[in-house]
Amino acid sequence: MKIFIFVLLLFLSVFGAESSSKDKKEQELKKEQFEFIKVSDIPENASIVSSKLKKIKENVQTTKEIEDIISSIKPYVNSLKQLQSSKDYKNINDADVRKLQKMRNELVIYKKQLQEWESILKSRIKLYDINRKIIKNEILTWKNTYENAKNEKAPKTIRKTIKNVMDELNSLNNYVKKEYDLVLTSSQIVTSESLFINELSQKLKERELTIKNMIFYQNQDPYFTLFKNYDFSISNYVVSIQMTFEEKMNEIFGYLQTNSNSLIKYMFLSIFEMIFVVYISFLYKERKLFIREESYDKKEFFFIKRIFSTIIIGMMLGVSVIFSEIPVALKEMQIIILIIPVIRILQTIIKPQYYKYLYIFFVIFMIFFIDKNSNSCDLESRTFILFINLSMLWFIGSIILNKTLFAFNNNLYNKLFIYSLFISFIALLVALITNLYGSVLLSSRIIDSVFIIYYASFAFYVFYLVLKGYTIIALRKRISGTLYTLEKYSENIEYTTKIFIKIWMISWWVIIVLKFLGLFQYLMSLKDLFLSLSWEIGKTIISVQAIVDFILIVFITWVFAKLLKIFLEVEIFSRFKFPRGMPTAILTTLNYFIIVSGTILAFSSLGVTTQQFALVIGALGVGIGFGLRNIIANFVSGIIMVFERPVQIGDTIEVDNTMGDVQSIGARSSTLKTFDGAEVIIPNADFIAKEITNWTLSDKRRRKTFEFKVALDNDVEKIMNIMMDVATNHKQVLKDPAPLPTFQGFGEYYLTFKLYFWLADYLLESQSEIATQIYERLQADGIKLPVPATEFKRK
Repeated sequence: MKIFIFVLLLFLSVFGAESSSKDKKEQELKKEQFEFIKVSDIPENASIVSSKLKKIKENVQTTKEIEDIISSIKPYVNSLKQLQSSKDYKNINDADVRKLQKMRNELVIYKKQLQEWESILKSRIKLYDINRKIIKNEILTWKNTYENAKNEKAPKTIRKTIKNVMDELNSLNNYVKKEYDLVLTSSQIVTSESLFINELSQKLKERELTIKNMIFYQNQDPYFTLFKNYDFSISNYVVSIQMTFEEKMNEIFGYLQTNSNSLIKYMFLSIFEMIFVVYISFLYKERKLFIREESYDKKEFFFIKRIFSTIIIGMMLGVSVIFSEIPVALKEMQIIILIIPVIRILQTIIKPQYYKYLYIFFVIFMIFFIDKNSNSCDLESRTFILFINLSMLWFIGSIILNKTLFAFNNNLYNKLFIYSLFISFIALLVALITNLYGSVLLSSRIIDSVFIIYYASFAFYVFYLVLKGYTIIALRKRISGTLYTLEKYSENIEYTTKIFIKIWMISWWVIIVLKFLGLFQYLMSLKDLFLSLSWEIGKTIISVQAIVDFILIVFITWVFAKLLKIFLEVEIFSRFKFPRGMPTAILTTLNYFIIVSGTILAFSSLGVTTQQFALVIGALGVGIGFGLRNIIANFVSGIIMVFERPVQIGDTIEVDNTMGDVQSIGARSSTLKTFDGAEVIIPNADFIAKEITNWTLSDKRRRKTFEFKVALDNDVEKIMNIMMDVATNHKQVLKDPAPLPTFQGFGEYYLTFKLYFWLADYLLESQSEIATQIYERLQADGIKLPVPATEFKRK
């Protein structure tokens, strides 16, 4: 019966909530239907609405930009359709890689323009939506106002005013609707064309990958057969290269024209980079860049002398940062422009006797790069490929035979480079044989791979040198500023920064090489397949991706907590004075908050909801309460210590006859370092349950005493003055409270004196120094020490 009543009440409460929600909606609708303007307020509101409508009309008035876009869409779409109906686009399967890349670059230019129009048109549609809503509300209000005026038998002039306002509203509404439909239609055309370009670009990309991977077959006649059947024409070969370069320059200019906004950003970034490089070079030349003179002799900073080369490298890096979807032609242009700067920077770190190897490699690379741009000249192109192939075999073979690299330090990178030379030599032999046989695609792919790997290695090593150098310079300049963290952890920050830059550069190099070899997409698909693996545990599904996210969140939480602790300790707590124990309480609270938040996020990534997490914690709490009650007691005691602050880090305390300084306060226990150097681990519960003597709870000052005896026939006043003089002149003895020398009385053969003095630090050292100085003064002033009466009797 009780259950039935409970269910009934629950049903009634839900029904009541639904009915109240329904009534509320009906009231709002009714309110909207009967919202009107009072008859007395109609003239004033009519003028207000009139001015509002003028502003709306000005806002929705078709701009010159919108007119130009709408008028340009039709011819632009026709041009795009003509391009797509051309022979090349209809016969995608017959096109080579160069043609496919050219077609993709053309589509990128079209897509960029369509995206700009789409963005402008969508923002315009949003403006129309806002104003149409305002007009609709006004029409409804004035319609209700007219009905109300009729019911109240308002004067004809008032009703005429209402009709005029309604006519104006309807007229503006029709105008906005017409413009809205026009812009919406144009936006639909632009969106559909943009989607079609995406699909076509994807087809071209897939076809390009297919061609690149079709390398293991004979796609041309053997070289000697080709040599017998065709005439070698160097003029046709040169004309072919010239035409290809002209096409690529047109592609680059077309791409830059459609990315004018990015080009402006790039120009500003380049100007800033030039100023920065010139300024750093000036400081380096004037020897004002580094504080330590030995920094000027380090080779890692010699690149600063190459101003022009450093500027060019920065500008080429800026291209990759600013521009998106860079066409192949622009990438190739970057490679050509970077050759001279890369050589110049490498010259600053290698010995002059190795310059010739550098020059030979880049000369062969330039010949290879020029040959890549030859079309429809199979015999000439293959002849030059053979020449390049033989040149590289000779070049690598001479390095191996002369043992050139063995003169360098025998580190890991040097060994990897030596192994790569052997592998490259074998690969080039295979390329030579396949070229003679007729497998030109395989031969070209091998030679391309060798050049790209080595050129990318040189280029990215130079990038690493430049970025690392300027980053270290920036850090060292910043260290002399205001951040204590940079100053205290300068070496660690520099080392970590170098590691991150190196990882970034190596990762970038690996991605480029993998993309060129056609392995990147395959590895990415394997990665996605591996991360998608999952298991079902109860009602929770756990995947590999979730486990990776869990580990990353835990790691990031740990790093963030660590960095926050360092920042607060070094930057905040060292600059400002806080109440005793407050920094420890803040650090502990933030640390627990970050750990708990990170734990919840980490388990959420595994699919564990907050309710499930709370349920598990609640269930574990019962077991923990019984099985781990001592640990829980210590943990709770640690929290009490943090907020109550009876003991803080740095305090000198005494627990169970163990005395020392508090080194740390953990979640379970605290560490006490004794004056003997031992570290004692004390459970936090002992600090709460046991009696503790805190020698520095409210004040670090401690009173020390030094007692000594002298012979009976010495001057008491003189000894008192010596004691006072030694105490007041010692730098560690506090002036307030002042030292107090006292005469304690006399014994059978001696006088007893005792010195009271206060110290705040260096307790043992200061007490020893004071005792030593008093003894030396007593000896210097002829104060005799006591001799027992038994000694006199023996004498």
